[in-house]
Amino acid sequence: MTGRHIQRRLAPKEQLPPTADDHSPAEQSKRKRASLACLECQRRRIKCGPGRPCEPCLLNRRECIYDECNDKRRKISAEATEQNLKFYRSALENLLRAIRLGSESDVDHIINDIRKGAPLSEISRTAAECLDNIAAAEKLAKPDLVGNPG
Repeated sequence: MTGRHIQRRLAPKEQLPPTADDHSPAEQSKRKRASLACLECQRRRIKCGPGRPCEPCLLNRRECIYDECNDKRRKISAEATEQNLKFYRSALENLLRAIRLGSESDVDHIINDIRKGAPLSEISRTAAECLDNIAAAEKLAKPDLVGNPG
């Protein structure tokens, strides 16, 4: 049988359903990628794939966690930053009001808390107590005009 080839007819190619890897040329130029790497990929400094869990985490059976607040382009990050700024502004305003209106002992207490490195929550609590004392003193100082006929 040397020199002689037998030709066989091939069956027509079957149309397979498109897979996730099949992309049109337009889609191939716009490769999908994660807008922010997951915490594991960030820590390992490796490329994070699209999807949740991402491909590297899925292949290596790691916990895939995305921190949406780290992505500065996202609305959720802007909202979290806005909430933080409102909190700190409110704390600062209360602190300044307590220092302006508080008694000398209250102000000394606030300053001592600041100097000893107390957390903001403790300083804010001290300032709030000072402001509560001021409000209570003002309430006592004002006569009750509602119950007294004039």
